[in-house]
Amino acid sequence: AKRNKILEKQITNFYKELSHQYDIVESNSTTTYSPNFEIAIRKAGYKRPLGSFSTPLTIQTSIEKRHYSSDWKRNIRKAHESQLTADAMHDWDDGIVYRFTEMYNKMAEFKGFGHHVTFYQIKKLLSDQHFQLFSVKNNENKIIAFRIVYIFKDFITDVYAANDISDRKISVNHFLIDYILNYSQNQG
Repeated sequence: AKRNKILEKQITNFYKELSHQYDIVESNSTTTYSPNFEIAIRKAGYKRPLGSFSTPLTIQTSIEKRHYSSDWKRNIRKAHESQLTADAMHDWDDGIVYRFTEMYNKMAEFKGFGHHVTFYQIKKLLSDQHFQLFSVKNNENKIIAFRIVYIFKDFITDVYAANDISDRKISVNHFLIDYILNYSQNQG
């Protein structure tokens, strides 16, 4: 137990020091899962994105082959009935980055996440060509949800999601994930 506490403290201190030097830190480890590592990075203020998925796009060849559950199909239908529109945002500006940051942080507070993002972290992330910002607008043309995904070759990984708390009941996340998968497949 004492050895684990020492290891946890070393990892925590290491990641705290990194956070003072860099806006974004990616931790990619092929080692066996370690609860001490998870505890330590969280104590240092880091969180793994929740609800992440990674899927090889070559497996997904058509909407019919996705085999959505009846719940997913119902939620996507509900979103379509709400007249939502989705978009891959190639020409985002500081206002969009600010809106994403604000929306994400409000959602984080609502859900009790300890992790918040800053304007500069998101702007830096989106400046990388492998990261893509997607949005959903309601029938009043107001952005009510965002997702940032990492795209590399035939793989897509969900990184951050943010949605307006008041619009959670219209299945905006199901709609946006479906849009992202379709968009990514069409882009090849």
